[in-house]
Amino acid sequence: MRVLIFISDTGAGHRSVAEAIRGELHTRTNGRVECQVVDFFAEFHVPILRHAPRAYAWLTANALWFYDALFVISNNVVVNRCMSWMLSRVVRHRLIRFLEQSRPDVVISAHPLYVSDALVAARGKTTDFLILSVVSDLVSPHRSWACPSVDMCFAPNSTVGDMMIRLGVPRDRVEVSGFPVRKEFLEFHSKALVLDLRRKLSLEVDSLVVLLSGGGNGAGRIYSITKSLLGFGREMQVVVLAGRNRRLARRIEKNNRESVVVAPSDGNVLDYMIASDLIVGKAGPSTIMESAAVGRPIFLTKEVGRQEQGNIALAKQMGVGAGVFDGRNLEYALLNFTSVSFDLNAPAEALLGARNIAKFVIGHVEAQ
Repeated sequence: MRVLIFISDTGAGHRSVAEAIRGELHTRTNGRVECQVVDFFAEFHVPILRHAPRAYAWLTANALWFYDALFVISNNVVVNRCMSWMLSRVVRHRLIRFLEQSRPDVVISAHPLYVSDALVAARGKTTDFLILSVVSDLVSPHRSWACPSVDMCFAPNSTVGDMMIRLGVPRDRVEVSGFPVRKEFLEFHSKALVLDLRRKLSLEVDSLVVLLSGGGNGAGRIYSITKSLLGFGREMQVVVLAGRNRRLARRIEKNNRESVVVAPSDGNVLDYMIASDLIVGKAGPSTIMESAAVGRPIFLTKEVGRQEQGNIALAKQMGVGAGVFDGRNLEYALLNFTSVSFDLNAPAEALLGARNIAKFVIGHVEAQ
């Protein structure tokens, strides 16, 4: 069985979703699946968009207003159709050659920007395969996620599923799967494992460990939050996940204290999440859902971009997170976090997207 998953490394969330699906496919087929994760815009040399990871990182850190303006403009139905047509024309020949060489049974689009549309256009010119889309935005997805011609569109929750139907995806091609989270996040993590991981990661065993997560680009005021935490009266150890943001990592390390640890960019995020007592970070979908899976409360500082609007309210509604928007608010939350009402009982179905998508893929291939 051959499966292709197309993403773009804008942030870390799309790759996290793809890796969750790939891991589940590998487990359920005992390794009998060839699953390749491909950065769509880089692989096919799409003008401008092939630089999307760097552009996204810069815009969300320095010109979020411009990024949001691009979101709004491209979310217009006419502009969206024009952009979809243009992208399909640009990548057509390279995409067809790639698909002919790969000969996939299933192709999964895990990125919104017209990837599904390009796949639908290419499928008519090459070998036949199943086209699936996996929406990874929790509340405010861009309309480019909604491609009416995909064979199935997987939504993380019913709200997004209903939105895909309103945007034109046939009702019988929309399935609420839950959000794809790697199975390692869903396993039971004992207190003994937490202590072992703290020793392995050279973290303090008895302190309050606060994990700062800025996503793949180290976004969300991580530096100022670190300074605020160091000024609090409570003893704690701060672990910073700076992602690919080397400038942020150097800046924090330059003013480093013994109580601050900058995690290596290639470190295992899961290990640091398990070893922490709580998480502070921006309201990225993967960050929220992975924190819920691990059972750590998350204090959300910022919704970065229009596609994250509503995520803080959703995390609060699910009982897994709360919003903190300034130093005083964050200090109160941290000093009293043991009494904060976190049920940390996210519905199981909300976290089982990878399992449900993998079962669908395997069932389709076996039925052929």
